[in-house]
Amino acid sequence: MLNRFFLFLLLVCAVTCAGCAAQQLASYETSGFLGSYANFEAGAEDQPNLVYLNPARDLSRYDKVLIDHVVVYFHPESKNRGVDPAQLNELTRYFHQALVHALGRLSHC
Repeated sequence: MLNRFFLFLLLVCAVTCAGCAAQQLASYETSGFLGSYANFEAGAEDQPNLVYLNPARDLSRYDKVLIDHVVVYFHPESKNRGVDPAQLNELTRYFHQALVHALGRLSHC
């Protein structure tokens, strides 16, 4: 039962993200976390609103990727804060494992 719930939730998230990715927000606010966003550029339609790519990057030097654990932050004004912590923890662990698995398959290509 719980697996069906997570699969349903993952499907809803995927559909929502796909729908949101199709149209970029016309206006957005930065959080101020970085202090300065001067080096960021507007993203393309299939990218986030702001994108930073180091022009001196050389991705061929890397053979590993570090994937941090998924963390969920609720907006202070969120009305949906009543999520069971155990279910949220299981969902974030599942998403992390799915991401590791998906990226692991790419490394074998």
